Amino acid sequence: MNSVARVRELLRIRSKTNYSNRKLAEMLGCSHQTVGRDLKLITQLSLTYEQVAQRDDDELILLLAPWAPLALQKKRLPDFAVWVKALTKKHQTIYNLIALYTREDPATAYAPSTLYQHFKEYLKTTKLEALLEHCPGEEAQFDFCGEMVCLSPYNSAKKVWYSVFVGVLCYSKYFLVYATPGQTTNDWIAGTKAFFNYIGGVPQIGIPDNPKAVAAQPRPNLKLNLMYAAFVEHYGFIAMPARPGEPRDKGIVEETVRFVTERVLVNMQSMAFRTSDEINDYLRKECDKLNALQFQKRSVSRRELFESGDKPALTALPAKPFKPIEHAFGCTIPSNYRVMFEEHLYSVPWRWANKKAEVTITQDEVTIRHANKFPVVHKRSFEKGKETVETRHLHASHKGMVRLPQSEFTRWAETVGEQTTQFIQQLFAGKADGDIVANKACKSVQSLANKYTAEEMEEAARYCITYDKCSPTSLRHTLASRLYEDTGADISLVGKHKNLHAPQHFQNMGRSS
Repeated sequence: MNSVARVRELLRIRSKTNYSNRKLAEMLGCSHQTVGRDLKLITQLSLTYEQVAQRDDDELILLLAPWAPLALQKKRLPDFAVWVKALTKKHQTIYNLIALYTREDPATAYAPSTLYQHFKEYLKTTKLEALLEHCPGEEAQFDFCGEMVCLSPYNSAKKVWYSVFVGVLCYSKYFLVYATPGQTTNDWIAGTKAFFNYIGGVPQIGIPDNPKAVAAQPRPNLKLNLMYAAFVEHYGFIAMPARPGEPRDKGIVEETVRFVTERVLVNMQSMAFRTSDEINDYLRKECDKLNALQFQKRSVSRRELFESGDKPALTALPAKPFKPIEHAFGCTIPSNYRVMFEEHLYSVPWRWANKKAEVTITQDEVTIRHANKFPVVHKRSFEKGKETVETRHLHASHKGMVRLPQSEFTRWAETVGEQTTQFIQQLFAGKADGDIVANKACKSVQSLANKYTAEEMEEAARYCITYDKCSPTSLRHTLASRLYEDTGADISLVGKHKNLHAPQHFQNMGRSS
């Protein structure tokens, strides 16, 4: 009990009793000599309990010791804000700061113990905490535990250590614990995906920690990891990684990590698991139990708050599953407007040449993005030394120079008609896909299609196929002469000429007359 509170309590007791100094000392927890000095001071100042009760502690100090402020004015306090900043430097200590402070002017310096007490009081004023209100379904926080769990695979004496991911909803504190092989980007994605599936929806905002696996560049100039950014875009939530050195940005998950470590992970150190599925099954059961428990100072559980508040406010899970991204990188598109991955080239619109792009690769797709434009998506190819090109990406002056696969011409021919499609297939018959001769022939057919109608192209193609004249030249002559309009039953394949002989001529050759 400090002196101000002791004097106030002393006057209150004396106003109602006539106890001796020793009895008063016993009740106040001090010596009878101290009680005697306090009573002497009270008599000199003619203080009553009513006067003391109406004054706060600062006013009472000035009343009991009017010389105290003058004594304090002779002492100086350092700028504790400077001390706090200085202590963040390596090897700097509070002992060294007190020594430097005393050396400036020993006469006006506080004693080290008193100064340290003032410094502790200052630190308390800088650690005030605001109680934030979280709306249902609005925010979730993610982090990894410092504690790991051990996996002992079958037929192996080597132990494998798994990291532990924790996701928690800020409103209801409803959480999930999930084991991953490490803390890579794919592990962050796997843990977050498992958490979303567990709660059956997606919150508006997600606050993970800020490792390189999540944020390529931290706040305030935030830039998400390309793979994690694709995951965020697919699930449709806002990712706001915590600031470096600011754990309070995700204080709820930090507290949940401590709770999970003490309640679950410590007990798992003496347990044996053979597969990662066994670990996650056990963790899920423990989460279900803990989420069903009531809070210590509230008559409600995490699950009840989740069912009544968070669950109705969550966004629905995406209809299509997220395809794991195997690779992601940024690049500058070269002047040939092709992007190379694993020795295979993929085309982009020619206007993207010499500009920045972001490339993500899944198991079966290659996606290229630039300046928030509609992305280019190619089917992933594992053929090295070749290229995947879309005609619409080519510059007008380059379209005649590129070898296209048969599928490109077939797709175009299907827009004209069935006979034209068969004609294109005949041009590629017996040739390799992308053959230069077949390419030139097909491009000649496309040029003719720009001059004639689809009906004319179909009739001419039918005529050429019927009489085995599948070449661009025959097609051009047929269209120009309109031979397909002849309705005769027998159309001579060979015209008459004086140098042409009938079959009998060759049958009689070699016979004697």
